[in-house]
Amino acid sequence: MFLNDKHLLLWTKLALFGWAVVITAVLLLLSLPVLAGIDKTLVWTLVPLSLDKKPKTIQLEDIPLEVKETIVGLALGDLDIRRRNTNTCLCFKQGLINKDYIIHLYTIFQEYCKMSPRIYNEAKKSKVHQSIVFDTLTYPAFNYYHELFYRDNKKIVPLNIQ
Repeated sequence: MFLNDKHLLLWTKLALFGWAVVITAVLLLLSLPVLAGIDKTLVWTLVPLSLDKKPKTIQLEDIPLEVKETIVGLALGDLDIRRRNTNTCLCFKQGLINKDYIIHLYTIFQEYCKMSPRIYNEAKKSKVHQSIVFDTLTYPAFNYYHELFYRDNKKIVPLNIQ
């Protein structure tokens, strides 16, 4: 059985189509783990970023009184104040049911943030827990709150809270 020009042309067309299907299938299989990994990473951003950002060198005196009082009130609750190298950031995290609350807090702190609130899906055991988070940038001004509320890397209630 010899192939004539007609069969060769048909085989060539099928081969290209076949290769296209194989390549598409391989690329799809390679992308599935990435798509499946979305459960552990950010899903989407909820609020646009503010263009009015504070400079990297703000001091405690540069923070408005209302924001200072809000930080103290939140630190008495579940605000995480993290020291990163020399400066400190404020880390906000709530369950997705409290989305409106976190978005409200973001409107207060957005000029100190680089990213807007994000929703995370965390797989723990057989359940998926959704949370909404945002962090401020690190500032020397926030060091005061870390020193006030943390001793030996444990959160405390300061004795001078009035």
